Formats: sequence, structure tokens, C-alpha cells
Amino acid sequence: MEKFNIYCNKELTLSIYTDSSKVINKIKTEPTSIMKTIPATISWMGAVEDIEENENVLVYLNRANKKVEIDEEQNVSYLELPEQNLFFPDLVYLAIGMIANYFQKEQKYFVQSSVVKNKDGHAIMFLGDPNAGKTTLASKLVLYDGWSLISNDNVLIGLDKEKLVTFTGTKSVQMRYGAMKLYFPELLKEIPKPKDLESRDEWDIKIYVDNLFQQKGVTFDDEAIISDIYLINTVKNGDLFLREREAIDRLLLIYEHLTKQIRSNRYALISFDYPMPSFEKKEYMQDRYYMSKVIADNVNIYEAKGDIEKIVKVLRRKS
Repeated sequence: MEKFNIYCNKELTLSIYTDSSKVINKIKTEPTSIMKTIPATISWMGAVEDIEENENVLVYLNRANKKVEIDEEQNVSYLELPEQNLFFPDLVYLAIGMIANYFQKEQKYFVQSSVVKNKDGHAIMFLGDPNAGKTTLASKLVLYDGWSLISNDNVLIGLDKEKLVTFTGTKSVQMRYGAMKLYFPELLKEIPKPKDLESRDEWDIKIYVDNLFQQKGVTFDDEAIISDIYLINTVKNGDLFLREREAIDRLLLIYEHLTKQIRSNRYALISFDYPMPSFEKKEYMQDRYYMSKVIADNVNIYEAKGDIEKIVKVLRRKS
């Protein structure tokens, strides 16, 4: 059995134990498969005989039977399944739910969003469904306007008095080939042509561009004050629609997003035919509702639809 530690925000260590060569090789050779979703660093701790902790532990063992045991109080998950039947993202989704479970007691929450920071130190958060354009908008601002990237997928947030602040966020950036072709054609010259481009839809092909961003001088950051939140839905050459959300809409929007990783109702453990456990705890619900009200009252919250270039122009003027 081998052990890995996931370190998040310098205060939480989630330990992963596994005897699966499939999982061990995946983590060692493709750490971005976890880091694209979880804002963390991963370290291999070596071979071990026994599980050393009794909390904040995820154990997956390659066994013939199928077994799921989850203790929400101790934040421990124990899974058994033949490794050939394992859907690796199950472990990633479960891990981020467990990490979110740990942080909620400190009134810190993960929000799935792209977050960028301007030169004055204030940040903008982009919310939206998959393919809404969050990564594209963020990439436009960090590549061409000198903004810093705080998060491309999940960001850990909290309150500092009445200010919404970020602590850390995912930095691994994937772009769809179709989006690069449409919005960043100049970047295509600097990446190898995908081998399966002829056989797959270009919008289904994802390419990591972290190294390319670094070569272009993109800076990465963790801490900022979020001054604006945009719920976005972008389209090519669409008319621009921009409005400030009404008070009740702001509150419900924020509460929904603060709750997503806690309830984990977007995911299921596909390999195990088991719903993702809910890490909802009643003692923290009031804290989360209060936090949503403070954010709704103190942060500018907008809805933006339409052409990406037009939205970017609005953001440039506001900064």
C-alpha cells in the first residue's frame, strides 16, 4: 500500500492510501488530473504498512468485492473495488467533498468558478455552467491585460470582516481545442496538433496550457478581495446583455454556490453505484446563510450574456 498527501491552503492534509497500481501510476504521472479540480499540492509519501491517521483519510483498495464506508464526522472514506472497474474522477470528486467538509467548520467554502485579479488587487469571479465561457474570459484577461489567475476551476473563499476574500484556487488550465481555434488562434501555433483531431470533435479535445501561460508571462496568485461577481453565458457574436442581479437573486445565487461542494449533489460515485455523500451539517447552515447575505450586500453581482469580446471590454473599463 502506498500513501499520498494532498496539502490544501497550508492547513489541511488529506491522506490517500491505495494499493492500486492504476491509481498510483495515475497520481504519480498525471498529478494535474487532481490539481485541475482541487487547489492543492500532492506528495508521494512512499510505501506504508498501516493507515496512520483516524481522520481526513481516503482509502481505496483494489479488491474483488465492492464496498463503501464513509464517516462524515471523522472525514474518512474507505472504498474497495476491482481497479479495472474504477472511474478515477470518483476519487477526485470524493476528495474535494472531503476537503470542503473540513473547511466548512472554519466558514471557508469552495466555489466552482474562474477568478482573476487586476493590478489594483481586486478580483472578479466568473460563475456559470460548464462551457459558459469562464475559462475563456479569464484567459483573455490574464493573457492580454496582465491580470493574475487565482482560480480556473475551484476557489476557496471566506470573509474578512465584510469583505469576500480568496485563499487559494486551482491553477491548472485546460482549454478546448475548439475554443482555442475560435478565440486564441495565435496559441495554436505553439502547441502540437492533437493526434486524434481527425477522429474527434474539436470541442471534446482538451489541452493543458499551463506551460504556455507561463511562457506568456501570466502570473498566478492566491489571495485577493473579490469586488465583482459575474454569472455568465457567452456566445460568439451575440448581443451584449448586462444587468445587476436583484437582491433576492444575489442571495440565492451565492447560497447555492457555497453549498455545491458540501452537498455534492452534482456527483455520484459512478464506479460504486453509490450517491456522493452529503457533508451538509446543520450547525454550519446558519453560518453559510449569514455569509451569503454579507456577500450579497457587499459585492457587486451581475448577469452577463453575449459576445465574449464585448464582455471583456466592459470588464476592462470597470478595472
